[in-house]
Amino acid sequence: MWLVATDGQETLRIEAAGEVAVTEHEVSEAGTPVGTCRCGGQLIRSGGAVLCLDCAERYSLPSGASTLDSACDCGLPLFRVQRGADFELCLDYECGSLLDAVVERFDREWTCPNCDGDLRVLRRGGLIAGCENYPDCDTGFSIPDGTVAGRCDCGLPRFETAGGERCLDSGCGAPP
Repeated sequence: MWLVATDGQETLRIEAAGEVAVTEHEVSEAGTPVGTCRCGGQLIRSGGAVLCLDCAERYSLPSGASTLDSACDCGLPLFRVQRGADFELCLDYECGSLLDAVVERFDREWTCPNCDGDLRVLRRGGLIAGCENYPDCDTGFSIPDGTVAGRCDCGLPRFETAGGERCLDSGCGAPP
């Protein structure tokens, strides 16, 4: 199975290895339609955001997020993202944020390997698990895209990511 995309004189050919599913999706010059805006306009996905073609409303998406066919009670589409677990959230931050969802699930779940303090879930550019004893202990780990798949030999969680399994501590030399 293969896919070819062309743009003028440039051609990109992608070949699939293993099982594949064939599906078709609508697309426009602006992007992939994902739902209806509160104003009644068409919402499209363009890069890391969802935009309304009528009112120019813009909703940022976290990295690795995929939009869903289902909608929130507010009427906007939901998206799915993995940060230790699967989370389904509304495009509208006011309906619930990714930070709040990850804090509720994982805050203080893990122990700092350097001082035995609790690791708190914080936003510092992305989501991190940082030691509660900061600034005395400056241990912090970026929470990867993926789901917790067990414990690493060092005691921290092991994540199943698109690139394979890895420890929360990306510098950990322990085998998964």
